[in-house]
Amino acid sequence: MINEEFVEKVYDCVRLIPFGKVSTFCEIAKVLGGRYHSLKVRKVVNKVNIASIPFYRVVDRDGGLQKDSRRRRLQKSMLELESVEVCGNKVDLQKYGFYFW
Repeated sequence: MINEEFVEKVYDCVRLIPFGKVSTFCEIAKVLGGRYHSLKVRKVVNKVNIASIPFYRVVDRDGGLQKDSRRRRLQKSMLELESVEVCGNKVDLQKYGFYFW
């Protein structure tokens, strides 16, 4: 079970990702205490429906977009509005990656 404190910490991390950049579930999990939290982070991010949380800036560790086709289309559109290139449903983390460390 994911508690509300963890959810708020994930939201705080996602809000820190700058315009035109992306981060990964794993990167956020490391900030919150360890890579083993990445599945929990994914669950939180995949349920975001609050406009002030740019969930679309979070991708898989290989730069892949979300699995759900509706959210993937939205994610792609939002990233492209921020001038992030999406090629084959992936983002180049070398070019657009944001790391908290």
